[in-house]
Amino acid sequence: MIIIFDLITKYGDIIIHHGKNNDRAYLLSVGDSDIDFVYEKLEKLAKQNNYGKIIVKLPYKSIDKFIKNGFVIEANIPKYYYGLEDAVFLCKYYNEKRKVDEEKFKCDDIIKISKIKAQKGKNIKL
Repeated sequence: MIIIFDLITKYGDIIIHHGKNNDRAYLLSVGDSDIDFVYEKLEKLAKQNNYGKIIVKLPYKSIDKFIKNGFVIEANIPKYYYGLEDAVFLCKYYNEKRKVDEEKFKCDDIIKISKIKAQKGKNIKL
């Protein structure tokens, strides 16, 4: 059996987690790098390795380049950066199957049960 692990790669102050295990490239940190350089690095890495998805976490002020090139906003964390600026999670899909959350119904059930439990204050087995 061969175990495939993902890698964490640094390009200057850019940090990217990527690999076939998760079939993606995930931008962890952009540092002070030029956003065009970051975008080009991610696109090249994803295409060279045939990844199904790119995920980026960026300050809100840095998302325009990604939006203009097919990325979609999936989430945000208010005031993530030093309590001042939102962090935005964006994704670009190269594999349509990656857009579908196969665990969605399971997650929906957990949320539903959690809300019932919170309202009633009773123990409910999951």
